[in-house]
Amino acid sequence: MSNKLKGLFLFAGIGACEKAFERLNTKYGFEMENTGFAEIDPFAIKSYCALHNISESMNYGDVSKVNISKIADFDFMMWGFPCTDISRAGKQKGFIDENGNYTRSGMYYPALEILKVKRPKYSIIENVKALTDKTFEFQLNTIL
Repeated sequence: MSNKLKGLFLFAGIGACEKAFERLNTKYGFEMENTGFAEIDPFAIKSYCALHNISESMNYGDVSKVNISKIADFDFMMWGFPCTDISRAGKQKGFIDENGNYTRSGMYYPALEILKVKRPKYSIIENVKALTDKTFEFQLNTIL
């Protein structure tokens, strides 16, 4: 039986979370297999693939448009939905705008759907400190 965990990385950027897992492997013998990632920024995708020596074909693209049944099985999901509408430096609209549409931070919901359908053993989510402010109490409670 392998100790290797299979991971899916959403809103991957250039893959800083994956680098953290690589360091765990170096320090503790922890092994991780990247089953895929989701990123929409073309420059981040190129950088991600170069830094992690993987093919762009492993990119699922836009989280809100991915066919969940096409996602390979995985043990853990690492994700940090966009903070642009939560951050103090952003517009602070939360998850839903005044017209009832998802904001960029509202991409939390399509990612949550992946989590609900795939049901991995582990989910690691990160975001900005402002998410814990009174302003975003509803959003934080939704996540919790």
